[in-house]
Amino acid sequence: MFCTHCGKELLPSDKFCTGCGAPVDDAGYEQDSFPSDDTWTMQSAAYNEPYAPVPDRMKDPYNRQRPGRFNWGAFSLTMIWGIGNRCYITLLCLVPFVGIIMSFVAGFKGNEWALQNNRYRDMEEFAQVQDTWNRAGFICFIAQLVLGGFWIFFVLLSGLTLFSIPFLGDVL
Repeated sequence: MFCTHCGKELLPSDKFCTGCGAPVDDAGYEQDSFPSDDTWTMQSAAYNEPYAPVPDRMKDPYNRQRPGRFNWGAFSLTMIWGIGNRCYITLLCLVPFVGIIMSFVAGFKGNEWALQNNRYRDMEEFAQVQDTWNRAGFICFIAQLVLGGFWIFFVLLSGLTLFSIPFLGDVL
């Protein structure tokens, strides 16, 4: 079955379309009721072609979080984001060598996991919550880059003497 709003293929368990965020009824078809124009989903007629591209007037005007978008909160704050959004699979970031991969997986799949594991009133509430996580995660990512850059700068400034082994002649 496909979304009548954007043409994306839907799973029978989907409550919202993962492509456009339109609500889906129990039979798997998009509901006729849409949020108002001030939300990020806009009203339009259904497409005749199931794989038609989304026109520019239908694109997200507020650039809000929705399933399928990268989530900086899930990427930068993987463990905290996972606990806060009931996505306990992100605790795999504590396993050595899996942690770095789990951060990327959580960044790309996080919005889908959050939508499945939480009960949001509507897509607007989901977008607000995940936008907050997204901003916090991006700020943390930039802070990590700045602190890492300072650390590398000071290590290079010290002449890498922190990692050199003293010779016997240096001790005497």
